Amino acid sequence: MGVRSVIKRALFGRGSAVAEPALARKSAEEQHASDLIEATVARAPAVVFLRGTLHRPADDASAEMATTLRALGLGDIESVDANQHDELWQCMKDYASTPEFPILFIGGAVIGGVERVRAAGRAALAAKLAAARQA
Repeated sequence: MGVRSVIKRALFGRGSAVAEPALARKSAEEQHASDLIEATVARAPAVVFLRGTLHRPADDASAEMATTLRALGLGDIESVDANQHDELWQCMKDYASTPEFPILFIGGAVIGGVERVRAAGRAALAAKLAAARQA
Protein backbone atom coordinates (compact mmCIF):
# COMPACT_ATOMS: atom_id res chain seq x y z
CA MET A 1 0.00 0.00 0.00
CA GLY A 2 1.42 3.36 -1.04
CA VAL A 3 1.80 6.41 1.12
CA ARG A 4 -1.00 8.15 -0.74
CA SER A 5 -3.37 5.27 -0.02
CA VAL A 6 -2.47 5.29 3.67
CA ILE A 7 -3.08 9.05 3.88
CA LYS A 8 -6.41 8.80 2.05
CA ARG A 9 -7.52 5.96 4.31
CA ALA A 10 -6.50 7.94 7.41
CA LEU A 11 -8.32 11.05 6.22
CA PHE A 12 -11.43 9.52 4.71
CA GLY A 13 -11.69 6.06 6.25
CA ARG A 14 -11.93 2.68 4.56
CA GLY A 15 -14.45 2.62 1.71
CA SER A 16 -15.45 6.24 2.23
CA ALA A 17 -17.51 7.82 -0.52
CA VAL A 18 -15.72 11.12 0.04
CA ALA A 19 -13.67 12.15 -2.97
CA GLU A 20 -9.96 12.79 -2.90
CA PRO A 21 -9.11 16.40 -2.03
CA ALA A 22 -8.87 18.88 -4.89
CA LEU A 23 -5.28 19.69 -3.89
CA ALA A 24 -4.12 16.42 -5.43
CA ARG A 25 -5.48 17.42 -8.85
CA LYS A 26 -3.89 19.84 -11.27
CA SER A 27 -5.42 23.28 -11.53
CA ALA A 28 -6.69 24.43 -14.92
CA GLU A 29 -3.61 26.67 -15.24
CA GLU A 30 -1.25 23.81 -14.43
CA GLN A 31 -3.01 21.55 -16.93
CA HIS A 32 -2.79 24.27 -19.60
CA ALA A 33 0.94 24.67 -18.93
CA SER A 34 1.50 20.89 -19.05
CA ASP A 35 -0.42 20.65 -22.32
CA LEU A 36 1.60 23.54 -23.79
CA ILE A 37 4.88 21.87 -22.83
CA GLU A 38 3.87 18.48 -24.24
CA ALA A 39 2.51 19.91 -27.51
CA THR A 40 5.50 22.17 -28.09
CA VAL A 41 8.10 19.50 -27.31
CA ALA A 42 6.30 17.01 -29.58
CA ARG A 43 5.89 19.48 -32.47
CA ALA A 44 9.19 21.36 -32.57
CA PRO A 45 12.46 19.67 -33.57
CA ALA A 46 14.17 21.90 -30.98
CA VAL A 47 12.70 24.25 -28.41
CA VAL A 48 14.03 26.21 -25.48
CA PHE A 49 11.84 27.28 -22.58
CA LEU A 50 13.16 30.46 -21.00
CA ARG A 51 12.11 33.79 -19.56
CA GLY A 52 11.72 36.21 -22.45
CA THR A 53 12.77 35.18 -25.95
CA LEU A 54 16.05 34.25 -27.58
CA HIS A 55 16.23 37.79 -28.97
CA ARG A 56 15.07 39.52 -25.77
CA PRO A 57 15.89 37.39 -22.71
CA ALA A 58 14.27 38.58 -19.50
CA ASP A 59 16.87 37.44 -16.97
CA ASP A 60 20.56 36.56 -16.72
CA ALA A 61 20.10 32.79 -17.02
CA SER A 62 17.95 33.19 -20.14
CA ALA A 63 20.48 35.64 -21.63
CA GLU A 64 23.25 33.14 -20.99
CA MET A 65 21.23 30.36 -22.66
CA ALA A 66 20.45 32.58 -25.68
CA THR A 67 24.13 33.52 -26.06
CA THR A 68 25.20 29.89 -25.74
CA LEU A 69 22.67 28.69 -28.31
CA ARG A 70 23.72 31.38 -30.79
CA ALA A 71 27.39 30.46 -30.27
CA LEU A 72 26.53 26.82 -31.01
CA GLY A 73 24.61 27.74 -34.15
CA LEU A 74 21.17 27.13 -32.63
CA GLY A 75 20.00 30.73 -32.36
CA ASP A 76 17.04 30.17 -34.70
CA ILE A 77 15.20 27.45 -32.79
CA GLU A 78 11.74 27.88 -31.31
CA SER A 79 11.48 29.47 -27.88
CA VAL A 80 8.68 29.68 -25.34
CA ASP A 81 8.51 32.60 -22.92
CA ALA A 82 7.73 31.31 -19.43
CA ASN A 83 6.73 34.83 -18.40
CA GLN A 84 3.62 34.46 -20.59
CA HIS A 85 2.40 31.38 -18.67
CA ASP A 86 2.21 31.57 -14.88
CA GLU A 87 2.46 27.85 -14.15
CA LEU A 88 4.99 26.94 -16.84
CA TRP A 89 8.13 27.08 -14.73
CA GLN A 90 6.77 24.77 -12.02
CA CYS A 91 5.26 22.36 -14.54
CA MET A 92 8.55 22.28 -16.45
CA LYS A 93 10.40 21.09 -13.35
CA ASP A 94 7.95 18.19 -13.07
CA TYR A 95 7.85 17.45 -16.82
CA ALA A 96 11.62 17.45 -17.34
CA SER A 97 12.45 16.03 -13.89
CA THR A 98 15.03 18.75 -13.36
CA PRO A 99 15.08 22.11 -11.60
CA GLU A 100 17.18 23.61 -14.43
CA PHE A 101 15.69 26.60 -16.18
CA PRO A 102 15.95 27.70 -18.94
CA ILE A 103 15.91 24.27 -20.54
CA LEU A 104 16.52 22.94 -24.05
CA PHE A 105 14.75 20.04 -25.74
CA ILE A 106 15.86 18.49 -29.03
CA GLY A 107 13.80 15.76 -30.68
CA GLY A 108 11.53 15.58 -27.66
CA ALA A 109 14.44 14.76 -25.33
CA VAL A 110 15.67 16.94 -22.49
CA ILE A 111 19.14 18.28 -23.22
CA GLY A 112 19.22 20.42 -20.09
CA GLY A 113 20.21 23.83 -18.89
CA VAL A 114 23.07 26.06 -19.96
CA GLU A 115 25.87 23.95 -18.48
CA ARG A 116 24.61 20.75 -20.12
CA VAL A 117 24.12 22.52 -23.44
CA ARG A 118 27.69 23.80 -23.33
CA ALA A 119 29.01 20.38 -22.32
CA ALA A 120 27.19 18.68 -25.20
CA GLY A 121 28.96 20.91 -27.72
CA ARG A 122 28.16 22.06 -31.22
CA ALA A 123 28.69 18.77 -33.09
CA ALA A 124 26.55 16.66 -30.78
CA LEU A 125 23.72 19.18 -30.70
CA ALA A 126 23.83 19.68 -34.48
CA ALA A 127 23.62 15.91 -35.00
CA LYS A 128 20.67 15.61 -32.62
CA LEU A 129 18.91 18.53 -34.29
CA ALA A 130 19.49 17.11 -37.79
CA ALA A 131 18.05 13.76 -36.67
CA ALA A 132 15.05 15.49 -35.07
CA ARG A 133 14.35 17.50 -38.23
CA GLN A 134 14.38 14.32 -40.32
CA ALA A 135 12.00 12.48 -37.99
